[in-house]
Amino acid sequence: MSRAFRLISGILLIFTAVLFVSCSGERATSPAETTEAVETDAPFVPDENTLGFSPGSASRQGLICSDGKGGILYQDAASGSLFHTDKDGDHTSALSERKPIFINCIGENVWFVDSDTGALCSLPLKGGEVTEIKESGCGNLFAAGGYLYFGEKGNACRMKQDGTAYETLVKNAEPVSFFDGYLYYLAQDGSLFRIEPRSRQSEQIEANAVMSVSVNEYGVFYVSPADKGFYKLKDGERTLLISGTEFHMTGGKNAYFKDTMQGIYYRIDVETAVCTQLCTFSRLYFTEKGQLMTLEEIQPFLSTAKEVSSEDGGYIYAVGEEVYIYATLAEALNRSGSAYCLTKVTENGPVIWPNP
Repeated sequence: MSRAFRLISGILLIFTAVLFVSCSGERATSPAETTEAVETDAPFVPDENTLGFSPGSASRQGLICSDGKGGILYQDAASGSLFHTDKDGDHTSALSERKPIFINCIGENVWFVDSDTGALCSLPLKGGEVTEIKESGCGNLFAAGGYLYFGEKGNACRMKQDGTAYETLVKNAEPVSFFDGYLYYLAQDGSLFRIEPRSRQSEQIEANAVMSVSVNEYGVFYVSPADKGFYKLKDGERTLLISGTEFHMTGGKNAYFKDTMQGIYYRIDVETAVCTQLCTFSRLYFTEKGQLMTLEEIQPFLSTAKEVSSEDGGYIYAVGEEVYIYATLAEALNRSGSAYCLTKVTENGPVIWPNP
């Protein structure tokens, strides 16, 4: 073998090795290239499964909903106005003096129904002017994907979130939830149906009259007016979770309720039906001036009930893993002049929320 041939063979071997490493290893980057994600100002684009409401909360007029950032939008207990607070409860702002129900939020947009006028309203999450999309006659509201599903004058309707493409989906129906591409609604007799909006195909979910409906990945939940039981419906199987209680609320894998006789709130696992005590209130009595009283001290005032109140909790709302309860507390009266307040359930019990 000649020296020239050996030299050419060596060059070819080196070239082949370099080519193999280049193809099988990581691609080299030029100074202008980067493997890091690039942040953009592209707007948030929801898909059809993006919900603007907390399913359990919506079953109780939707007075609280997530802002998608760990905070909440809520109806202020004292004023009834629309407020927004961050996840720590340290930065709170009033968004509107209107009294909101069925609060919804997707991205930077907020929608609600004015409880005084029935107007369907919108405004930016950061605050600003309220726009009336519908002037009156609106009820239950659910923002999902790019649409608003709502009740109007006894019908289940929808329109795009910019207020266009209005249409009636079901006449003589009350929308009660939206999940996994289906709008759930009650017929005039209280029975539960769902409809796929695109195909307009409907199916009955529960033939008996129901109320306080919420739907999530763990099933369909409702209260039966017949026996006051709180039920779960999953894959055609109906399960009684609890009975003889009030203020039922769902939140993911858990549901919540109050034993009104004991004044104790409980959490129940909707899959195992195991109950654990969540919290309770002191149930102390206090005067209109916020002075706490013992049961013996209150006896002379029982004939004039307006002069005294008792500390207790009312409606419970679950937003993600957080639980909130509207309550009546002497501490709130002494702080703000209103005993009615919003509390957040912590490991140390309910605390007034947001922070003063």
